[in-house]
Amino acid sequence: MLILSSRSAFLTLAATIMGYQILVPPVVGLANSGDFSKVTGVFDITSASENENAWVATRYEFDPKKHYWAEFYSSEHLIMAASVAANTVLSKDGYFDLRSIGLIHGGLFLWALYLLWTLLDDAPCALRLTTCGAALFCFTDVMYVSYLNSFYMDVAAWLFLSIAAMFYLRLLRGGSGLDGLCFVACCAMAITSKAQHGILGFWLALLVLAAGYPRWPKHRKWIMAAAAFIMLLAAVWITRSGPPSYASRGVFTMVFYRILPHSKNVDQTLRDLGLDESDRRYIGLHSFAEGSPMSDASFIERFRSRISYGGLGCFYLTHPRDAYTALRFSLNEAGIQRPNLGNFDVHTGYPRFQTSRAFALWSDLKRCAFNQRGSRYLFTFIGLSGVVGTLLAVQRRELRAGSIAGGVMLIGMAFTAMLVASLADAVDVPRHHLLFYVLSDMLVVLMIHLSVRAVLARTRG
Repeated sequence: MLILSSRSAFLTLAATIMGYQILVPPVVGLANSGDFSKVTGVFDITSASENENAWVATRYEFDPKKHYWAEFYSSEHLIMAASVAANTVLSKDGYFDLRSIGLIHGGLFLWALYLLWTLLDDAPCALRLTTCGAALFCFTDVMYVSYLNSFYMDVAAWLFLSIAAMFYLRLLRGGSGLDGLCFVACCAMAITSKAQHGILGFWLALLVLAAGYPRWPKHRKWIMAAAAFIMLLAAVWITRSGPPSYASRGVFTMVFYRILPHSKNVDQTLRDLGLDESDRRYIGLHSFAEGSPMSDASFIERFRSRISYGGLGCFYLTHPRDAYTALRFSLNEAGIQRPNLGNFDVHTGYPRFQTSRAFALWSDLKRCAFNQRGSRYLFTFIGLSGVVGTLLAVQRRELRAGSIAGGVMLIGMAFTAMLVASLADAVDVPRHHLLFYVLSDMLVVLMIHLSVRAVLARTRG
């Protein structure tokens, strides 16, 4: 009974903090940087608000004349469909209320926290409270909660990856076949959120093997099939989930906006990238800047024939200085933690780009430590990964089978998310690092859990 009351108190506290931000006026959300139509356009949902990056639009209208298909496939479309269904019940005036998608996102968020608590039902009270308390402190910060009232495809990756992590841990504790199906389904939803996140599918496929082999040794063919499905889905999503020109835009931005402006030998770097002197005039431009040639389909085709993400990856491997410089400058910007986008509706009377100050302590601390300090951010993250790895190694005999693999994969996914966000695009940098923030904060929570666990074990000993 005490465990049930504690669980209820924990979930009530989480729901209250989240609900206060995304449901209670003035509603907190995250303004549109230009990506919302990739999700809302399919449902004929549009906003007449101007300066959408400065303020949040909380009221949208349905207009079939403005139906728009951006050629992006995302699991966020499924969440959007659920929110439209919820809106038909909740909306009194027939308009789409932003809080409808906030409710769906918020429900998934609370599900992840509920699963976390149930995993620790039989743990010592101190361990349960510190672990869940750390998760609550980190993930109810406005840097995360503001995304719940938005239409960014990255939100699906964050939420389903979090839920998948909980089901993985349930499987290590002897979970059921239903837990296994939920784990695979959540992995699929996470990697199909966006092409950039598809690469995490290769790590998740390994987790399928790590969880399934010990749990169902007589059904290893099915486990292999599930892992192969995740890998194939990841490969398809990386290459086929967006319009053909989408990848080239990211490559152009990295080349001309991030790499060449900091090159010590521009002529040599141009040649190494497969470009020539005529391309020098684009240095300093990103794909969406005024004067960018990326609105010209013939230029895009020529550019794509000369360099792709594969070629860019080879350039990074053979030019470590340029790779490190690009990574450092991206992490300089990522250190701010919260995108330079407004959190409030224009009708609240707040000024342009006004951000919420409620529940911002964790993001403020990280911003103070890492904003415009890319090298510090990188090496702090490496240090965090090292501490977690060491704690896992020290406690390996006491942990359940598969725990070490889970920790290693979490570190690997965090590094992958950082590299993809930092080295594949250089526009809207903080928002593109959302999954890196999530995974690195998962490592923080894991570090606290393992540290408290070690202290309690020593005390009992």
